[in-house]
Amino acid sequence: MNICLATNWDDGLLEGVSELGNEYGGKIHEVFGSYQSNIVGSGRPSMILPEVSVGSAKDHVDLAHSLGMEFNYLINASCMENREFYPKYHQKIREYIDEIVNLGADSVTIAMPFLVEVVKEQYPDLGIKLSSYCLIDSVRKAEFFEGLGADRLILSNSIRRNFKLIKDIRNAVDCGLEILVNNACLYQCPYEITHSNTSSHASQSENEEYGGHYTQYSLFKCNLAKLEDPSEILKSPWVRPEDVGSYEKLGIEFFKIEGRNMSTKWLLNNVEAYLSRKYEGNIFELLGESILGYFQHSPLSREPLPALEIIIDNQALDGFLDFFLEGRCGEDCTRCNHCEKWTRKAIAIDYEIKEKYIESAKKLLRQMTRSEFMKDFKVKEKEWRENVPRDITKVKE
Repeated sequence: MNICLATNWDDGLLEGVSELGNEYGGKIHEVFGSYQSNIVGSGRPSMILPEVSVGSAKDHVDLAHSLGMEFNYLINASCMENREFYPKYHQKIREYIDEIVNLGADSVTIAMPFLVEVVKEQYPDLGIKLSSYCLIDSVRKAEFFEGLGADRLILSNSIRRNFKLIKDIRNAVDCGLEILVNNACLYQCPYEITHSNTSSHASQSENEEYGGHYTQYSLFKCNLAKLEDPSEILKSPWVRPEDVGSYEKLGIEFFKIEGRNMSTKWLLNNVEAYLSRKYEGNIFELLGESILGYFQHSPLSREPLPALEIIIDNQALDGFLDFFLEGRCGEDCTRCNHCEKWTRKAIAIDYEIKEKYIESAKKLLRQMTRSEFMKDFKVKEKEWRENVPRDITKVKE
């Protein structure tokens, strides 16, 4: 198993995963990360990313290399507002890629096709990995991106359990294939493009004046959907450590663990689970993209809500994937209750507390859709400009 792991720039993380790799016989192929903000952006808002200096980043990359790991740098913004074609900013992009090369990166993750060709033409020694933001969900797209110059493709989350399609893609291309294993996005998420664009702009240094005013709108909607219908948690495209072998049989070589904003302890727990190919207890603990704490400590509430514990009994999910392996999923949830049945079997949530979180989420969303964050904007504008990044939902009435 080749694991691609998010880094929080803690050297202790690298030392810890190296020890786990030796213990379980797996391989940490690479770690990936980026600075908080830059000219291109990195697919996550600056406000949630750890800060790191250039010197510390270089030492971190050198340590990864000394421990037998490669380093992948993320320039995977899905949109740059066309700045990539304006000479002044295009030159800044090239200078930034020069910095990435000097940092010692072995490869870069990219989402925009034009940047793929720029890197392929001018930086032939850099490996190129295509981001999940490219939504590679067909043989045709996979062939196109391989032909464009990609060395590896991260397949779209939406096809994670379409095993026939994954096999067809594997048979059609020669480049490496990778899947993200602990992502809990909604199945066929309608906010996916919006979320990738807003996150990308919120990590671009040229957008700090207004793009830095970021809010978790897409995640609010995503988590609200899961609270209202917990079966959405099982429908989301994460992979149990016990099921990794099913993907290896299809020819998937790389398994990505996200969590650049997470603690070293949390990341190590994930690595151990996937290297050992098993996890006992609540597998919800491995999943990223949860903002339940935001609903709990809503700025619109006088007091925090009680903690909401979502428990997914991993052992109770033995056999859940067989339905998909057998090709029985028609990708039409209106005609099937497979995930609902397994939800009743495997997921436990306190109903009363859950309803309070739903109410909190809806209140936050109402504040946004009624434009209440615009109150007294002229008075607050100077404060907003001087405190970027600023989350608009934190502006109280």
